[in-house]
Amino acid sequence: MSHDDCHSLSPEDDIEIALRALAEGDHPHAAFHVAMALADDPLREEWLDLFDHIVTEAPDPDLLVPLDGSNAFYGTAAARARVIARTGRPALALELLMQVLSAVPHMDYEVWAIDWMTDVHETDELPQLALGRLLGNLCYPSIGRLATRPAEKAQLGRFGPLVQAFADHPSSSTQPVVLALASGLNRRLGNFDAAAALAGASLAAGQTTFGYSALGLAYRAAGDYESAVETFEKAESLEPEDPSYPAERGRALWDAGDHAAATAAFATGLERGRGDNEAAMSHDYVAHKAGLEPHEDPAWLFRWLGDDAGPDDIRYLVTPVVGWMSEPKEATVNVMVQLYEKYGDDVADQSFSFALSAVEPPSALLAIAHWISGTSDLARSSVTIEKVQMPDPRRAFGDGPLDGGGHIWTYDEVRAHQAVPAPPAFVAEAITAVARPPYFLPAWWSAAATAASKLGDATDEQLLGTLVHPPDRDPSVPPWLWVFYHQIATALAIARLDEPWSDGRRHRLLMGLACGPTDWTVGAAILALGQIALEEPDATRDVAEFLEALRERVPDNTECCFAEILCHTYLLLPCRPAHERAAFEDLIRAADERDEEEE
Repeated sequence: MSHDDCHSLSPEDDIEIALRALAEGDHPHAAFHVAMALADDPLREEWLDLFDHIVTEAPDPDLLVPLDGSNAFYGTAAARARVIARTGRPALALELLMQVLSAVPHMDYEVWAIDWMTDVHETDELPQLALGRLLGNLCYPSIGRLATRPAEKAQLGRFGPLVQAFADHPSSSTQPVVLALASGLNRRLGNFDAAAALAGASLAAGQTTFGYSALGLAYRAAGDYESAVETFEKAESLEPEDPSYPAERGRALWDAGDHAAATAAFATGLERGRGDNEAAMSHDYVAHKAGLEPHEDPAWLFRWLGDDAGPDDIRYLVTPVVGWMSEPKEATVNVMVQLYEKYGDDVADQSFSFALSAVEPPSALLAIAHWISGTSDLARSSVTIEKVQMPDPRRAFGDGPLDGGGHIWTYDEVRAHQAVPAPPAFVAEAITAVARPPYFLPAWWSAAATAASKLGDATDEQLLGTLVHPPDRDPSVPPWLWVFYHQIATALAIARLDEPWSDGRRHRLLMGLACGPTDWTVGAAILALGQIALEEPDATRDVAEFLEALRERVPDNTECCFAEILCHTYLLLPCRPAHERAAFEDLIRAADERDEEEE
């Protein structure tokens, strides 16, 4: 059996083969199969003991688990690192294991690293570049924010002991950048004293803007705004032309409630260029709060964020699918936008027919129906389809949310039909209360909790009804957004039902929706699942792996109505494999390139 064939074995199969190989004296073969098992569970004690026994017994341990070029399987690379550690070279082993953790931070190899770090002799140096790269990768998804979500804290918390072991090692005193990154990780965990201490150690090792920024953020997170401002001023003195440090002063002053001083700080940063949209919006928001003159009218910011927003809200506002959502791009919607600009809601005497080259999401036709007739009757518009494209968008990805695995959309040839009735008034009213304000996911997530408190006794069909039967439209909202936003609000309300994730109802409804025929409702469900994954640590891995599976469904040759939400939602999740993140980023780039070509 080749090594490639072994990847299809179960961990138990691998251990059985390893034991036979060991009995035959084939130590490399035995070590390889234990490595494959440990790739599934790096903390399985009996497997670890078996691997270490093989290393001890092998005539030449360096021949065990050789690496095959730069694209080695992570389990093989981790096992190779363990061989190196067990043969008395823990610093070298750590360097390789840090690379493994950067690639697969969701795996528990950090426990190995903590043990080995304490084995590194005090005169040896820890692998600062590899460790710094790991910490940077871990902290990147939450960069620019002071607050972290529960799942972010849970995942990053696994690395707290590793950071402490690094800080306790004598060689850390010569690594100011890594100490600053370690401070940032502790700040995200809410360990503000430790964050300040590590930032202080970084500055003791070298006066860098990294160290001052880490210390300033630690002070700001702890509520010591005066010290934060003074620290960011010191960072600014090292790089007086960099606009980021006055912006950081502005955020600390904003948190302190000194809106006038914050306005001046943001203005200083903006005068230094770079066109920072986040800083510009922050300036205008606090300027209005201070009664000063903004650069641009901030009325829209207050409509979106309310009167008590903080710096994190501005960061969220510039984050895709969190602060803003791309409007639907289907051909029918593009035509509808043009006709809507011409006719508005005065279409009672108009007749419209659409000839489409391919099947489009049924929600796009639902939006047309709401515009033309004020109902969810898809038969009120005349639509002809030239052909069904491949992959077939009518095909479901898995079981749906209804009894027996049914989906909310069914098809009669190419015409879609709703499979659930319109919801009762109390459901529609609760959902509209979420969907009516301007789209801003943090605010909608909060409002969805209120809606969910009123919907706990609703049946599955009643909860799902608003997805395909939106209530009567507010004339101030375009029909395509009215439909789409009600679908998002419905999914968020389902996500906020007061039920444990493990109980299955939210799991079944939202994942069932995400498995449906290609439609806007799939994206709505994905968005809600992402919020659950960030808010509930016991759901994070389940949701993340489900989104990874959904990525395989996105066609690579055409537009997909839920691809943007899927990609940006996944990239918000903490500690996901590097190759998966890269695949989602590639999808975003491909979509951007298609948009540029169309323009």
